[in-house]
Amino acid sequence: MRTAVIIDDKNHAIAQIKYEFPKREWSNWNFVHFDTFEAFKKQNLDQIDVIFLDFFLSKDRIYGLDILTDIRSRFLVCFSSKKKMSDAMAKAAIEKGLYARQRVYSIQKLKESIENPKLGDVLTKIVSSIETPFGVDTFTITTGVLIVDVLVLNGTVQEPTAEELWVEVDEKLDRTSPRSLIIDFTEVTWLYEAGASRGGIFERAKERAQRGFGSVFVCNRDDDVYQSFILTGESSFIKLVKTVRQALDYLREDSTFRLPSNET
Repeated sequence: MRTAVIIDDKNHAIAQIKYEFPKREWSNWNFVHFDTFEAFKKQNLDQIDVIFLDFFLSKDRIYGLDILTDIRSRFLVCFSSKKKMSDAMAKAAIEKGLYARQRVYSIQKLKESIENPKLGDVLTKIVSSIETPFGVDTFTITTGVLIVDVLVLNGTVQEPTAEELWVEVDEKLDRTSPRSLIIDFTEVTWLYEAGASRGGIFERAKERAQRGFGSVFVCNRDDDVYQSFILTGESSFIKLVKTVRQALDYLREDSTFRLPSNET
């Protein structure tokens, strides 16, 4: 069962959210409304999929900006009746490193209508990304003298199943040849910060680089992946890039990223 939490001192937000929520998914979601932040804290909920946060919580006399560091969810929807306030919360959540950019949305709550098409679009994106199954594929790129293995991760990674999934990644990594490697996270829509490092994929990639198997690149647009690298110290061994094309450009243009002589 998925969980959507609404932290808002009034009731209109939850009515609007339920109205715009994909109807086919209703039975799979539990909607929990808290009219105060104190009530939310007392419940001590865990594994929240999405939080809808109002800008000013009148009963607590606090602002949504003040509690950003005290909430955690897969996605955050900043949901104020004033768009600039929603924007301010979204910006703060990203700049403080609390949420990756792709997991934060700024939407204006409409007081005059229960309909909110922009909210509906966001909810459809969130629901579809959460439900995408996880998969791992491998392929080889040959361009000129370069032969590069690519490990592609796609879909959704959820905390309860992350350990099992990283075993699958490790098995695919074992089958790659001893040459330069690109690990592509660009199609992973959710990745818990500790997931990849705990599963050992970063450590395994570092070992490849240390053994002289060729260069190792990790590409992803998600800031959480980069933060995980920095925290685990892997960034000194592995080149961080945004796309597979950027990794290939490094290999073509910089002699320090050339393959070992027995690979050419």
